[in-house]
Amino acid sequence: MNLPAFNHSHISELIKYIGEEQKIKDFPANPVSSMYISEIKLGLYVAWTIESIRKVAIGSDNLIGRFPSLAPCILKRNSEEFITVSDAISHPIVAQAYRDWWEANKSKPFDVFKRIDPLLNTPYRWH
Repeated sequence: MNLPAFNHSHISELIKYIGEEQKIKDFPANPVSSMYISEIKLGLYVAWTIESIRKVAIGSDNLIGRFPSLAPCILKRNSEEFITVSDAISHPIVAQAYRDWWEANKSKPFDVFKRIDPLLNTPYRWH
């Protein structure tokens, strides 16, 4: 199962769910990742989905299918330290970073801002 073939026209709808803390248990996962995640917050998964849209649009070499990284997990930027999927601190920061990225750029052509990493000014990155 792969991520849906969303594009930048779907971001405005997806962004509405980025803060959702409801946990989901059935979602597409990267088949080459050795990490098993049994559940994840919906909002964090939505952020990962938006990251997929961005990475597909820029033709990232890191894509595996439409998956933007090995797993929808957050790492501390300068380490390999995983943040748990139930972490109450990182999710709001990630959600706000994506909201801010979208709000600052949504009136521009996507080609103008698709290369801007929403997490650049946060202490986090995708796994």
